[in-house]
Amino acid sequence: MKILIIIKNEIEKEIYTNIFREEKNDLIEASNQEEALNLAKNNQPDIIIISLSSPEIDGFKLLEDLKKNNTTQKIPVILLSPFENENNRKKAIQLEARDFIVLTKVSPRDLVFRVKSILGEEKTYQINIKEEIGDIMELNKDLGFKGIFKCQKCDSLLQLYLIRDLSKGGDYFKISFVCPKCSK
Repeated sequence: MKILIIIKNEIEKEIYTNIFREEKNDLIEASNQEEALNLAKNNQPDIIIISLSSPEIDGFKLLEDLKKNNTTQKIPVILLSPFENENNRKKAIQLEARDFIVLTKVSPRDLVFRVKSILGEEKTYQINIKEEIGDIMELNKDLGFKGIFKCQKCDSLLQLYLIRDLSKGGDYFKISFVCPKCSK
């Protein structure tokens, strides 16, 4: 897969470029908005990853420009944020970012899974949790949760995501619990 990465922070850039290269991806790197927009138009990457951690790059403006351009508007974009910010998350959704990832909550390896899932390379299952299902209660107990799987922020029932990792075999899944209201 061809990935356009716009990350100014050298340490952050090295971490993510190395992990995507390990996965045998074609990487295109940009260090500013104008270069990123031109590379996106000319190279048609499968996905674009934009870091919001650099004050020199306005990731939201870049996302807006990408979505306004006929050539790039359908390319999925992931925004990486150094911290949780509900206003930034809402803005990302309004501008049609495909994902908003808080770097302190998602490992670089997990970002690879999210990219593969967005591009359809990893199969993802989404299961609504219901309190009365016996297996869910047993899983709840085995994982050490107190009470049913509920969001700590809004008290909604969580959704169970199973993400197949084909790099480890067809029977390997990563499990995540996500709030359908808060996306946490």
